Amino acid sequence: VWRKQGFVQLPDGQALRRVWEPDSLDICYCGGPKRFAECCRGHLPAKRNFSEISDEIDEALSSSRIAFAEQSARAVLARYVIWIKQHTAATMNVANDLHVKLVDIDVPALETHVVVLHDALEANENLASFVPQLRHLASIIGVPALSVRLTALAARKLLLSGFEREAATELEKLGNLDRISDVLALTTAADVFTISPERREQILIRACTVASCEEEKWTAQFALVEHMLDAGKQSEALPIIISIMAELAKVRGHTGFYSEACVLRWRVTKTESDLRAAMDAVGRTQDMIIRHRFAEILIDEGGYQEAEQVLAADITNGEPVAKLLITDARIRSGGRESARELFLSIERANVARKYLHPYTVAAAHVAVFCNDSVIRDLALDCFKQLPVAVTIAQGMQELLKVLQGSDSADPTASA
Repeated sequence: VWRKQGFVQLPDGQALRRVWEPDSLDICYCGGPKRFAECCRGHLPAKRNFSEISDEIDEALSSSRIAFAEQSARAVLARYVIWIKQHTAATMNVANDLHVKLVDIDVPALETHVVVLHDALEANENLASFVPQLRHLASIIGVPALSVRLTALAARKLLLSGFEREAATELEKLGNLDRISDVLALTTAADVFTISPERREQILIRACTVASCEEEKWTAQFALVEHMLDAGKQSEALPIIISIMAELAKVRGHTGFYSEACVLRWRVTKTESDLRAAMDAVGRTQDMIIRHRFAEILIDEGGYQEAEQVLAADITNGEPVAKLLITDARIRSGGRESARELFLSIERANVARKYLHPYTVAAAHVAVFCNDSVIRDLALDCFKQLPVAVTIAQGMQELLKVLQGSDSADPTASA
């Protein structure tokens, strides 16, 4: 009907195709819950590009103008959703080749807008609305491929928040996975669904084959290699890593991917030369999250000194997460007093809410193993601020019993 009747008749007799326009009474195109007229209509950035607005949002977050940052993040996302409904959705049934090209651009671009909104909501302590917003956007976006990505983002957020069952329920809305061509949906499904190792590997291989860009393909391959490592298939995983590293060697600007590939290669070979190569690659990346992840792996492998080397600069700069990781490493290695000193150097006010859980665990471990009553009280106070879903986990309950002095708890069980 739109294809046949979506025209405006001009005075000279020519027909001009109408463009879909947002309705002021609709739930806002940032995901709600207010109507468009009450939420983002008056804040839509006119001719400014996303990079400029993103920098402005970062500056607002760093200067504690949190409400402004959230408002800007909502508005720029709403603007992009409106653009999608006016252009990408409009080409779906009339210009398939153009539509496919637009979708390939929209998937990563939309995800970037969503990440900016997530960070603003988190800073403003409104993160509870994030998943409902994604659900609403998935229902109105008008492009199936983008709807799938939004659902996958919601499921991934639930998974990272510890709600594995809810994440699985979210993904079940997508139906048969063999008909899904979204990398994030497939890799998240491999993480949350209760399936055989063979089926999980099949899903991850499919994710590698349907990726629309090199970055998503490498991400899917990393997930496949992780699965193979868990399944004891080191000999099958190594050629995949070597292939990724060969591809990365031909391009520039992917130091994060290259460092992750080096880390995976070391996890497969466990050779000293690959460990040094991984440490060198991670040391050159600007991605702090990669450094954190590598340090976690080293700590679990007993490489406490290597973990300290990887995070040395971050600790010097006062980065809280790096200090929490090395506090854990020092406790495990028996350096309790040095662990206590490092933990006490963390300013509680500088710990973002999303890191309250690991901060609480670190406080509890330091309190127990150093017999520090002041830190014990701090840990108990932090427990009260954690979401119930986190505190009811068995390991956290054991830790709480230890802090409260219950004789029935084993202090080493929670370490």
